[in-house]
Amino acid sequence: MAATTETSANVALVSDFLEAMGRADIPALSELLAEDASWWLGGDMPVSGLYEGRQAVIGGFLASAAALFEPGSLGFDLHFVSDAGDRVIVEYAGNAQGVATGKSYHNAYCTIFECRDGRIHAVREYLDTAHARDVLYSVTAP
Repeated sequence: MAATTETSANVALVSDFLEAMGRADIPALSELLAEDASWWLGGDMPVSGLYEGRQAVIGGFLASAAALFEPGSLGFDLHFVSDAGDRVIVEYAGNAQGVATGKSYHNAYCTIFECRDGRIHAVREYLDTAHARDVLYSVTAP
């Protein structure tokens, strides 16, 4: 099935969003999220849960998550992108250095982005939370 202009625009939107996340570019992230955006992250980590509204997503989730990584170390390697109308499904690897532990972070993600009117409206993020807890929250004993 050929991609439409709208769905191709959604893939570009998500790609821009992931690039801005890697840079921790809060103004760019704010521009790409809808005012009523929501973000759900499963698991039992301190940042897990549902964040509703752009301010909660940016200030509550993304700022907290960004603080877990050494500045400038976060990057994403895209493996698969599925363009499904108003949904973009992305499989990617996240790589960084954890602040609390100094350990290398290499996690696999599958994230569903719901897009409308040139903005991201909802995100559901799936990842290996055991690895994330170990690298980002556990402090290595001296």
